[in-house]
Order: sequence, then structure tokens, then C-alpha cells
Amino acid sequence: MSEPAIRTRDNTTFTLNIDDRIYQCPVSDAALYMLCRDQDNSMNQIDAYLQLKEKVQTTFEKLLVDGDDRMPEVLEPTHFLS
Repeated sequence: MSEPAIRTRDNTTFTLNIDDRIYQCPVSDAALYMLCRDQDNSMNQIDAYLQLKEKVQTTFEKLLVDGDDRMPEVLEPTHFLS
């Protein structure tokens, strides 16, 4: 009897529009957890999502400005630490 294939979960991907260019920005589960645990629980879902997306976009823009020739395939918690 063969074992079922292990299904890996895709990373959460944010679509960002920066200077009229569209970027697909995957964020790891660990980074998402780190970002979400600091959010105010009293916010509604839309505000919480927009705040999260703003944090991702700010970090992604910083990586673009820093001139990294090769962007990371997935944003990890270390990318969000200041």
C-alpha cells in the first residue's frame, strides 16, 4: 500500500502595485504569524488585512530600494525585523 503524497501548503501571496508595477509577494506562515500576533483584536477583518498588507508592502519596497539584485522567493520573519 502506497503512502499518500504529502500536500504542502502554499504560502500566502500578496499582490502589490508599486510604481505601476505588479509584484506577487509570498509570505511564509511563520512571518504571517509574527505579523498577525501584534495586531489589535478589536479591528475588523478588512482593517486587519489592510494593515497586514501595508506591513508587507513596506518591507517589500525597502528590499527594492536597498537594491537587492535578487529578491527572496518568500518573505520570512527576518525580513520584517527592523
